[in-house]
Amino acid sequence: MHNKQFICTLLSDVILSMHSSATGIKETLDFIPGNNFLGIVAKQLYNKLKEEEQLALFHSAEVYFGDAHPYIHGQRAIRVPAAFYHPKYDENTLYIHHLVNHTQLHREQQQLQLKQCRRGFYIIEDNILKKVNISTNISVKSAYDSENRRSKDEQMYTYQSMQQGAQFAFEVRANNAEVLVQIENALCGIHSIGRSRTAQYGRVEIAVGDFQEPENQAITSTEVVVYADSRLIFIDQYGLSTMQPTAEDLGLNGKILWDKSQIRTFQYAPWNGKRQEWDMDRCGIEKGSVFVVECTDVVENLPSLVGTYTSEGFGKVIINPAFLQPKPNTNGQSLYQLGKLSSNEQYAIRYHHIGECDRALVQMLEMKQAKLALEQKIYQAAKDFVEKHKNIYKQAKFKSQWGQIRSIAMSTNPTAIETEVKNFITKGVKEKDWRGKPQELLTTEMQKQPSPEALQLFLVNVASRITKLLNQ
Repeated sequence: MHNKQFICTLLSDVILSMHSSATGIKETLDFIPGNNFLGIVAKQLYNKLKEEEQLALFHSAEVYFGDAHPYIHGQRAIRVPAAFYHPKYDENTLYIHHLVNHTQLHREQQQLQLKQCRRGFYIIEDNILKKVNISTNISVKSAYDSENRRSKDEQMYTYQSMQQGAQFAFEVRANNAEVLVQIENALCGIHSIGRSRTAQYGRVEIAVGDFQEPENQAITSTEVVVYADSRLIFIDQYGLSTMQPTAEDLGLNGKILWDKSQIRTFQYAPWNGKRQEWDMDRCGIEKGSVFVVECTDVVENLPSLVGTYTSEGFGKVIINPAFLQPKPNTNGQSLYQLGKLSSNEQYAIRYHHIGECDRALVQMLEMKQAKLALEQKIYQAAKDFVEKHKNIYKQAKFKSQWGQIRSIAMSTNPTAIETEVKNFITKGVKEKDWRGKPQELLTTEMQKQPSPEALQLFLVNVASRITKLLNQ
């Protein structure tokens, strides 16, 4: 097959609902399914083609529209394999489930508890799997009553969306090179995908790109590992979806070792834009799943697409990928370690290709987020201070004085608060009540606050907490 690689950049937030539910929180996918790109091409070409051309391009296995995964550092990220486990208190070391002798592991490291890696996309750099976080936004919406021209009662719902600026990589394969050129011309440009495309969501830009991704490795033993790079859907002999495919369904000869395999499943109903309704539910194997197959015969041509609905991005597998190979002379330990992208690298993912106006908005929101984090830190510091020293200040003589301190903090310019409070507890008529430990503790804690505004918030919170204790 001929193939072409593309990069999809989010020009606005994009909503690709994980489930078809009409109410509640509509959680978004963290990748772009291939059927979205099929839909873009179909919108432009379907009615221009002859019936046989329509069947070949959109309703056969002659064309494959791949899923788009996060793109960074020239790589298309992979979903974390379900066969990856890490020790409970060590998120860097990786073990490959089917290669671990659990009896030996328990004997040698009795305290070691392995936890499965369940979510996220990763890129590979210097034998480190670096996690790629896709930033999301949350917005609350109300269903619209067009008859009464107002929001519907009790019809609130929440959209989760992938954040503007992120980039995703995908490929398209076709048996015919000329067809691939047609697809490229239809794909490149600005389009709309996902939900609420008539509102502020769904704008993307697609361009020809170039990226790296893991490939099939040679089969060197009777046990072959099959990694699901995309979701897989298999049909049994009765024409029904099955969660228990055979080795033949995976393009191999032999049997699947289910005790060594790590499988996750999914179920969803695709939206048919042409008919404006939901299609029948589809059930299958989730991407990231790992099959271990005991092969009985040598396979000349390793499979890359298996199962059904491959034209919509389903069915891509990788045979014996390098990231599922063990470190020599270890009990199933992986060649790779888990790691994280730097903050600058993560920023590049979140805010690629955004304008100056948007950038200013982002900076404002980040400042607001930092302010909220600082406030939470101050609230906790005030709580800890009162809990630790409440026996010192929980005396009747302090009741009115803490009220005065609160009044000073609220009415005084923040830059003068520290001086005013110090004068109150060291030079006022109540100085003798504060002499010694009460004065020393409060003065020391005030000096720890990072800014006058932080000190103001701290004193107001402490005074309120202690007054509440005294009133009990």
